[in-house]
Amino acid sequence: MAAGVHPIAARWVLVPFAFFARCLEAERTRLILWMPVAFGAGSIFYLESAHEPDLWVSVSMATVSGLVGFWRRIGLPARFALWIIACASLGQSYTQWTAQRMAGPVLVRPLNAVLVDARIIDITPLERGGARLILSPYSIEHWPNRLSARIRVNVKQFPDDLAPGDPVHFRAGLMPPPPPIEPGGYDLARALWFQRIGAVGFVFGHVEKLSADMAKADLSIIDQFRLSLAQLRHYVSTRIQSTLPGAVGGVANALLTGVKGHIPEQTVTELRDAGLAHLLVVAGMHMGFVSAIVFLVVRGGMALIPGIALYYPIKKWAAAATIIVCFLYLVLTGAAAPTQRAFTMIGIVMLAILIDRRALSMRLLALAAFVVMLAAPEMVVSPGFQMSFAAVAALIAVYESALHKHLPKFGEGFIPSAGEHLIAVGLTTVIASLATEPFAAFHFDHITAYSIPANMIAVPITAFWNMPWGLLALALMPFGLD
Repeated sequence: MAAGVHPIAARWVLVPFAFFARCLEAERTRLILWMPVAFGAGSIFYLESAHEPDLWVSVSMATVSGLVGFWRRIGLPARFALWIIACASLGQSYTQWTAQRMAGPVLVRPLNAVLVDARIIDITPLERGGARLILSPYSIEHWPNRLSARIRVNVKQFPDDLAPGDPVHFRAGLMPPPPPIEPGGYDLARALWFQRIGAVGFVFGHVEKLSADMAKADLSIIDQFRLSLAQLRHYVSTRIQSTLPGAVGGVANALLTGVKGHIPEQTVTELRDAGLAHLLVVAGMHMGFVSAIVFLVVRGGMALIPGIALYYPIKKWAAAATIIVCFLYLVLTGAAAPTQRAFTMIGIVMLAILIDRRALSMRLLALAAFVVMLAAPEMVVSPGFQMSFAAVAALIAVYESALHKHLPKFGEGFIPSAGEHLIAVGLTTVIASLATEPFAAFHFDHITAYSIPANMIAVPITAFWNMPWGLLALALMPFGLD
């Protein structure tokens, strides 16, 4: 018998590779969908690394792997592996470069009862009263070195007349951003690093407002724009809460501005237990409601005018109006990762209408993932990012498989259509729940048992009643008619 590997053993060793090659050949036109997965894996590798890797190594690996991957003499599996390595290395290097770009002074030892002069950047109400302030400091006692770009403090007694942009003076206790409570737990220090927050703490006593002249300190155009958005969001949130106090106004605030601090803790717990906590996070469902309402209202309104409907592309005009309104809704709600994903997907769909093209769903999701990770690569480890993309990917995959064509049809009329709608809502809820429950169990140690019947009731009410009136209230708010 000739020396070497036995033929049967060699065949069993090569079977997995042959199977992998057949899968790649079948997915030849969809290999691009794995690129954002590899990019995100590289970002996670850097964010979870215990040591700072060398940036030049990942950049070199991304460059070499990407160039060699275009060499047509190598087979498809090898080219695919090289492109995956290139995207993963690119994700690692981009996240590392972003982390270095966001670097700022961080407090290394606690400071007790120091005087702080700062400008308010953002105000977040707390469920148990008071507020959480993001501040850009002018001066901090006993911090002689270069000041941090931002600090975050909690205050129990916060004046109602203060708003983002106001200069304030107070005495506070500051400390370095805390590490995770347990290994593998939520890393607050990492999240604050990417927000350029170098210290956290709490305020002793009251917050005093300083002279308005200090608010006119030099600000870049970008900072002025962000401050204007924060002021607008604070005004809308305060207006809603003054008109609808309590839990009702808190839920309305969460739907329209993304501010959830006004909702009582008991209400949040009940919504979470019922599987309805996702309604408080502005994501694809909310952005879908807004886009559908705007598109139908604008196009339907112009269709009623024959002089416009017969001679102008009203469908494209409605798509352009939808993009504008959805962008305003994005910035008003704080532009979180799920909201960015939803806006990107809807924006591309509307852009396809403008240029007479058809949007591809799963590729659209891959593009949205790239956009969100390029804007904030650290979000890839957040539960909001993971649960949002998991739910949408599962829904697209199921509906692309033509499963929806096999749903029962009950005929024409209101009652049959309502029955079909309930079945579609139930199927969508089951798919989204199965896709997100593993992430909820991992991040929050929480699994819902009543999400399907609760969503079948709450989602239609939110879509056809709450959101239309909420958008109308926002439109009428500048005129005092909300």
